[in-house]
Amino acid sequence: MTTHRSIRRLACVVSAMAMLAGMALTPAQADGLTDQKQKASSEVSQAQSAVSGDQTALGAANANVAAAQSQFAQAQQALADAQAQWNQAAQIENDKSTELAKANQALADAQAKVVDAQAKVEAQKGAINAYARSVVQDSLPLVSFAALIDPASTASLADRIQWNDTVLAINQATLDQFTQAQAQLEAAQSVAQAAQAKADQAKQAADAQVATALEAQTVAAQAADDVAAALGREQTAQESAVQALRDDQARLAQAQADQKDIDAQIAAAERKAAQLRQQTELAQAAAEIAKQEAASKPTPPATPKPSTTPTPSVTPTPKPSTTPTPTPASVTSTSPTPAPAPSPSASPATVPLASPTSAPPATPTSQPSAEPSAKPTATPSATPTVKPTPTPTPPPAASNDAAAIVQTALTLAWPAGTGVWDGDGTPGTAAYQQALQKYQAKTCVRSWLPDGRVCALFVAIVMWSSGVDSSFGGGGNVCLVSTLRAYMEAHPGTYQEITYTSANALRPGDILIPWDLGHIAIYLGNNQQADASLDYARPGYGGRTASVRNLSITSGYAYRYIG
Repeated sequence: MTTHRSIRRLACVVSAMAMLAGMALTPAQADGLTDQKQKASSEVSQAQSAVSGDQTALGAANANVAAAQSQFAQAQQALADAQAQWNQAAQIENDKSTELAKANQALADAQAKVVDAQAKVEAQKGAINAYARSVVQDSLPLVSFAALIDPASTASLADRIQWNDTVLAINQATLDQFTQAQAQLEAAQSVAQAAQAKADQAKQAADAQVATALEAQTVAAQAADDVAAALGREQTAQESAVQALRDDQARLAQAQADQKDIDAQIAAAERKAAQLRQQTELAQAAAEIAKQEAASKPTPPATPKPSTTPTPSVTPTPKPSTTPTPTPASVTSTSPTPAPAPSPSASPATVPLASPTSAPPATPTSQPSAEPSAKPTATPSATPTVKPTPTPTPPPAASNDAAAIVQTALTLAWPAGTGVWDGDGTPGTAAYQQALQKYQAKTCVRSWLPDGRVCALFVAIVMWSSGVDSSFGGGGNVCLVSTLRAYMEAHPGTYQEITYTSANALRPGDILIPWDLGHIAIYLGNNQQADASLDYARPGYGGRTASVRNLSITSGYAYRYIG
């Protein structure tokens, strides 16, 4: 019964191996992924080069914009200075205009004084001309002289002298007034000329200042406009460079995403290939073990069936259940002659068939039956050389059960070398997730155990999924190592406990627990184990999902399923 069960499990292993072989990538698919990876790598390289060029161009554009902004600031400052200069010139012009108005007023006053002085001079000129005419007409010098030489009294002479003095004084005063009027006229003309010159000079200076300020303002405004236009062009170039950089960065991100997706596909294919290799090797090893065990086990005697023996035509011998009496025809062809007590119903026609030329001696050496022909094939004389010599072969049921345990662990766990490590967030294999869903009602329920990242839970699911022990754990909390250990120790006829300090004492399929009872794993052989890990110190951060890795439980307790 156990042998048939083991054979069925081995058949399941071979079927799983065939199924995984069908899932493996074909060479054409592998070549397609390689071509896609090369194309994606080329696209990433081109996008990286484009991004690098865009970054260089953007750096140059930023420098140009900075320079243009500096020039624009300088132009703005120059324009501000020109505006200030123009304001100053306008103030100066205003001041000069005030001075010019004062100068014009002074000029007008001076001109009025000149006119008045000229009038006075003309009046004095008229008085002098009138005096000169009166002198000529009245002979005033002679009258004055006659008055001096007139033989009148001395008193009258004094009067005449005083009169002469009075006349002379009047004449002198008139002359002085003319001279003063003439001087005033000349002074007024001089002041008017100076005022005119000052007014003209002030107007010219104000006009020059305004012209200079206006020219500076015009030049500064033009420079500001030119720099502003240059700044606008540089800013447009900068925006174009930024947009080009964004486009190429998006292209690079897409190319990197494509490359990552292809790498993930390749990694998944490599994991499948590694898992297929491991499962193939395991299946081959299991098949070889089964073959060797089948060859080494003696074949039990075959029980003849009535359908395979000659049809009896005479009365059976004293062992009717196993040795029917053959007919004479069968005696001549296969077996010795039966006992000499023929059946009364034997026909005389059978006598010629028992002629001395073909019949054996009348006294048989053994009782005719089907057993002598089956016994020689049951002798295990030619099979001992087929037994493997390195290690003793375990019992057939245990070895095939161990193969089923190892095969199931390899199916549910990530293969070795796939990069699964503590805390990396890698989900469980699709097979493991399906098993978790299938056995959800039997597993421990904890919201902070993602993807079954519990060592004890993984071992329990392996034992259930393999069909070796559907009651593994005894219905207790299978998330606890103590539950599984208590269950195995409670079933010594099913699980053999072994304490070990070296991997040499282990066999594939052994369930390993360290001395401190803090972990549990399944030994795969070749110093490898399959296990999961929970980070108790940081609930919710994951730990490590089921994977194959090097043996870490190098000593402790081993529990071997013995059926």
